[in-house]
Order: sequence, then C-alpha cells, then structure tokens
Amino acid sequence: LIAKSLKAQQPEARALMVRILLVEGKTRPAYNIADQILQKDLRNGDALLVRSARLIAEKKFDEAIADANIVVSDAPQNVYGYAMLGKALSAKGNKIRARQVFEQGMDALPQSRTLARYYKELLLSWGETKRIVSLDKEVALANPSSIRSWAVFGESCSRFGDALCAEEAKQGLSRAKMSFIVDDPP
Repeated sequence: LIAKSLKAQQPEARALMVRILLVEGKTRPAYNIADQILQKDLRNGDALLVRSARLIAEKKFDEAIADANIVVSDAPQNVYGYAMLGKALSAKGNKIRARQVFEQGMDALPQSRTLARYYKELLLSWGETKRIVSLDKEVALANPSSIRSWAVFGESCSRFGDALCAEEAKQGLSRAKMSFIVDDPP
C-alpha cells in the first residue's frame, strides 16, 4: 500500500518516505524505491542515505562513504548525513576519520541533540565515556534554556562523570527551568 502511494507522491516526499521505511525495518522496499529515485536524481539526499545504509550492510564501505559524503557536501545542515558518514567510516575501521566527521558536524550544528545521540552511540561502543560527558555539556551550553539538554548532561554525569559534573548539570538545569529566552539559532 505504501509503495503504491509513493509512486503518486512528489519526489521529495518519496525520498523522505524511503528513510521512514528504512527506520521501520522495511529494507527491501526502501532500497528499491531509493534506487528508483537515484535513477532520476543522483544527488537526492534521502535516497543517498538509504543507499549508504544498504552499502554498509553489504560491507561496501567506500561506496557508502561516497554517498554519505555527497549528502554532507550538499546539505551541511543535514544531521543524518554526518551520522551516516561517521557510521560508514567507523564500519570501515577508520575511527579517527569518523570522529573528525562527527566533530565537524557538531561544530556546524552545536545544538543538535540528534547528532550528539548518534555520536554518543559510537563513542560508547569505543568506550570513550569522558567524551560523552563533554559532548553533552557542549550541547547543553549551546542550548542554555533547554531543560532537556541539561537533563541529558545530568544523566551523563551520573553515569560517567563525577559529583562536580553532576552539580554543574543540576545548576544548569535549574537556570534552564527559570529561563524565558529563546536560544540563538545555530
């Protein structure tokens, strides 16, 4: 049913739907529709992300990296481009370059809890808990009025930090709860 309705949709909507299908675990239709989209539009970011995920699963890391690189290049505000590129580089075994990509993404999108979450998953798999704490602190500082950002930082402090870290997160959370400002855009 979804596949039939996708044919009638605009290309941008179809591309977004393939990412949704992928997240829902419907990989076969996602991969097929992404390939159809890429036959008409070689640089469609959503379709490239889906194809990159497929290529990672097939252990074709260089091709996955190339696709994700296009997304980062064409849409530097796309969180998922950095996440997929970092994932592909890590899967290839290039930990240093994966870290550089995530750091570049966090520099470009310092308020992105979504990108930070993907980066933290990778950091956790590497056992780099101190960087998880400092990353959550950076996101909280970039979003000083965000209760959620300070709460996440507090959780990281409780899990991986120390009492000083936890106190800093508690104070930031308290200030955020009293804040009535809108954080600066990234």
